[in-house]
Amino acid sequence: MRIIQTLLLFLISFLTFGQNKQFLYEYKFIPDSTKKADIKLEIMILNVMKDRSEYYSSIRYASDSAQAADFKKGIVSMPANVESVNEWVTKYPGSNQLIHTTFLVWDKYKVKQDVELSWKLINEFSKILNYNVQSTRIKI
Repeated sequence: MRIIQTLLLFLISFLTFGQNKQFLYEYKFIPDSTKKADIKLEIMILNVMKDRSEYYSSIRYASDSAQAADFKKGIVSMPANVESVNEWVTKYPGSNQLIHTTFLVWDKYKVKQDVELSWKLINEFSKILNYNVQSTRIKI
């Protein structure tokens, strides 16, 4: 009986804490519209959690994590001198509100925006990493 209780507790905790999903995206962008040949590439992270979704730069996240670890040790360190996307987007379920957080040197600016996304599935299918996927169009 004790084994069944332990297994049941393990299963419940696994289901409770295992709801977060993380996706990595390759993001290509042109930071300066006057230099169209200067295409940058960055890996972006989409974390989908029970209470919110967050989209941010993997480089920015690593830099912030390193600074936070240094700060806990009493060391004040500078951010890595690497160009990265300095925007963090947060979305809460059941809300049309996006919160754009932009980091400029030491300052952080937040802009709240109401966006109603209208998804339309397109009759285009393909396979990505052995997953069947379907195209969508978003009307903003």
